[in-house]
Amino acid sequence: MTALDPLNDPGQVLRAAGAFTTIWHIGLVFFSFHLLLIGHLAYRSGFMPRVIGILLVIAGLGYLADGLGLMLVPGYALDIALFTFAGEVVLIFWLLISGRRLTTRPEAGKHAEPPRERTAQS
Repeated sequence: MTALDPLNDPGQVLRAAGAFTTIWHIGLVFFSFHLLLIGHLAYRSGFMPRVIGILLVIAGLGYLADGLGLMLVPGYALDIALFTFAGEVVLIFWLLISGRRLTTRPEAGKHAEPPRERTAQS
């Protein structure tokens, strides 16, 4: 039971908890980049309301500010993500309600068919 061995040493338990917290904050920064990318793609998609993309980018910026603030600023107490997470919730409900009705239509896309090469006869 090597996983339980650190429980006998309180200092080691505190170091493990501190390491977990640091890894959590780094994960928060990576998650913020994920939301920024998804927000950008949702904004440019053409089949999702652009406001969802905007809200996802705002959520990503909130997580990024919190993640970097917690890692770089001692005593960081702001919790911006508590207010900016709304984009994630809106995306969840849009996917459940409207997203399931989406169909694939190759002819509707801009690049549905590759351009044909011109021949000497045309």
